Amino acid sequence: MMRPIVLELDRKNDMGSKSRNPLLPSVVFYYKNNEGKIVTDIGDYAKSRYGTRAGFL
Repeated sequence: MMRPIVLELDRKNDMGSKSRNPLLPSVVFYYKNNEGKIVTDIGDYAKSRYGTRAGFL
């Protein structure tokens, strides 16, 4: 029997505060920060940002 390994990741919830959850998020949101570096948000917060202009690279 195969069992998946699920990592506990620090991620932002849909309100933007950080939490740790054993569920593997399925949404990744890429954007450039103030320094021009590409960074990511994952999980619920990334899902809440889907379709915003802030996410365009």
